[in-house]
Amino acid sequence: MNKFTLSLVIFGILILGEVKAQPQTAQWSFYLAFEDATGAMDSLWYVLDTSATVYSFSPPYHNGNDLQFGEVPLGMDSSFHVSMGGILTVGIGNGSSWPSILEYGNFKVEARPVGSPNFGGGGVVAHNYVLPITMRYDAALLTSATINGLINQNMSDAFMDNGYLFGYDDSGVFCLPFHDSLVLPYFEVQGIEADHFPISLNLTPGSPCAGLSISERPKIDVKIYPNPAAEIILIQSREDFDQVEIFDLSGKRVLNISAQNGLAQSTIDVSTLNSGMYVLSIHNKTGWGFAKFVKE
Repeated sequence: MNKFTLSLVIFGILILGEVKAQPQTAQWSFYLAFEDATGAMDSLWYVLDTSATVYSFSPPYHNGNDLQFGEVPLGMDSSFHVSMGGILTVGIGNGSSWPSILEYGNFKVEARPVGSPNFGGGGVVAHNYVLPITMRYDAALLTSATINGLINQNMSDAFMDNGYLFGYDDSGVFCLPFHDSLVLPYFEVQGIEADHFPISLNLTPGSPCAGLSISERPKIDVKIYPNPAAEIILIQSREDFDQVEIFDLSGKRVLNISAQNGLAQSTIDVSTLNSGMYVLSIHNKTGWGFAKFVKE
């Protein structure tokens, strides 16, 4: 077994909720440990180190994959595994010459330099799983002396989001600093099994979920009628709101409406939306509210 293969094996070994080995010599690392209903396990790593690299916009246009931390694309198989999903190809150069570089793919490790401590916009994808999936992690790593000594602040503006998690906390997302585990259960939309993945992950320096604790976040009461709906929905709230957004279960915004004078209720035409479950969000200057509805 060569060093490259050995490094991948080390990263994959874990006990549920406890990682046996961290990416080699990393100055700071954060893990997410997953177990599906069959007991199959896998994990993801997020690494900060002064020796890590990112893709380069200057010659030699390196792809930023740090082999010393195991940041390499992996092959797919039929077993349960999780990955940092999605492929990001970045064009480099000018004129008609655009070499492409790969920063994300089927990765289990993302390594970034200390001067660029932002793991934002990435996704978490699970493959060949049986629900429910339990995710565990050590929230103390987000505020440890190690990370504070490295970047002079916490790494606790950290949250996950998808159609199921949207509005999980009063913060509007699943806020990692306030938990240490998450269960993703089986759920249905109109009698059809819905998919949790991909889950959007943000892991950046700052205060927990944009600086407000769960108890501090104002939440607007919101109700939707009828639900399910075929053409028109009525939105009612005890407070005026000035913006309405609708998202599908992938997190894509499909509708955005602004009101200059504020509304306590509003009717919205949803006839053009595809059938399925959606998340509606209303906002005003002091807070926001969320509600799910089904489009028939």
